[in-house]
Amino acid sequence: MEPEARQASLRDWSARASLPGGSAFVAGDGFVSHPLLAPHSVEHRAFQVHIAERALRKSSLVVLPTGLGKTVIAVLVAAEVLRRGERVLLLAPTRPLAVQHHASFTKMLPDLRAALFTGSDGDRPAAWAEAQAVFATPQGLGNDLDGELYSLQDVGLIIFDEAHRAVGDYSYVAIAARYRQQRQDGLVLGLTASPGARQQRIDDVVRNLGIANVESRVAEDADVRDHVKDIDVEWAKVSLPAPMRQGQKLLSAVLREQLKEKPGKSDRVFLKDPRVQEALEAVKDHTPSHPKLTRLVTVLREELEAHPAALCIVFAQYRDTIDSIQRALGESGIPAERFVGQATRGADKGMSQAVQAETLARFRRGAFRVLVASSVAEEGLDIPQVDLVVFYEPVVSEIRAIQRRGRTGRAREGRVVVLVAQKTRDEAYAQAERRREEKMHTLVRGMGDEASEQPEFAVDPEEPA
Repeated sequence: MEPEARQASLRDWSARASLPGGSAFVAGDGFVSHPLLAPHSVEHRAFQVHIAERALRKSSLVVLPTGLGKTVIAVLVAAEVLRRGERVLLLAPTRPLAVQHHASFTKMLPDLRAALFTGSDGDRPAAWAEAQAVFATPQGLGNDLDGELYSLQDVGLIIFDEAHRAVGDYSYVAIAARYRQQRQDGLVLGLTASPGARQQRIDDVVRNLGIANVESRVAEDADVRDHVKDIDVEWAKVSLPAPMRQGQKLLSAVLREQLKEKPGKSDRVFLKDPRVQEALEAVKDHTPSHPKLTRLVTVLREELEAHPAALCIVFAQYRDTIDSIQRALGESGIPAERFVGQATRGADKGMSQAVQAETLARFRRGAFRVLVASSVAEEGLDIPQVDLVVFYEPVVSEIRAIQRRGRTGRAREGRVVVLVAQKTRDEAYAQAERRREEKMHTLVRGMGDEASEQPEFAVDPEEPA
């Protein structure tokens, strides 16, 4: 923004912000205005402004369903902290997510001097000194702090994305503790869609991050329900064929015996067990390798025939499974690409940060329609038009289930299909996850009771109140 335009914008904002009930964020023409925000970059949503205002007063944990704009709230809080001349630090658990936040912030705050710390980033102390805002993964930043390459003394706000991770020995905990030591009046903003189903875990997050205020909403709350997109969840049950059931029974018996009597048994000895050999013989001629693959192909084919421009994500737990899915889809005429982390495991090469970013960009553009992903794609990645998410297997963690589902239903209604193999641990996992999620929603509702009173904010005099 040119200096003259900036001054005019600042005068206009100051005039409106000084109205009775004035706010750092002014509503006008359906958008939020602030001296640092790009014009018409943030749609006005009252609950977001309300939460941002409260988060500017005290360190806050924001718990919102996916798709309701936690990033927008973070941008609003950061804009005001930056206006006051303070530095902002945003931490995200994965490199793709840190890169995404960097892109989102610099789009909405176009004059922001921003640095991205996600690996070998050159002269980081110099970049830190120059930047108004730094976007980083916590492990690398923690190492820099341990090496005293820079300090947190001049940081006015730290944003912890996926804040539910701030437990145990995760790097968020040590960084938050260091921040409290170096900057007693520093502000913290934690963001999550899924704080967990145990009150103790939530309490640990609040304590570890130094949270003084919790802002939580569920989809049914009056101030957010009009902004929530419906997600249709289908539990698709598949039956194992007889050879697989026989193999499962034999392997289960051997594993139970090993765990009970010989916990130190080697893989080689295990594989030589006659029952294991019998199980392998029973399934060796069975194709495809798992009936879920047949059902998955059917689900994706139906979706893409009905909606040729649809984008679909398939989540799977293991890389071997991801590779099998990718091959099966390719053989069925459904082009798919994989998305995994950076770590190389034996012959299985990881994806570099550049390849991850390029793959996501091509997926967003519709260069291919199906992304087969590991857990690295569960958290936060903003691909607004994903129409279908498939869980190749249920996950017992309510946090991971919510993160996976949250990849759809962002800009429009979404669909989720969970593949469940009958009479296997899939059924137990699915039931356990649903119980935990129900418990989490109960806890989140309770967390939101204290945040029900809404303050007024300034309104453009020319806009109807």
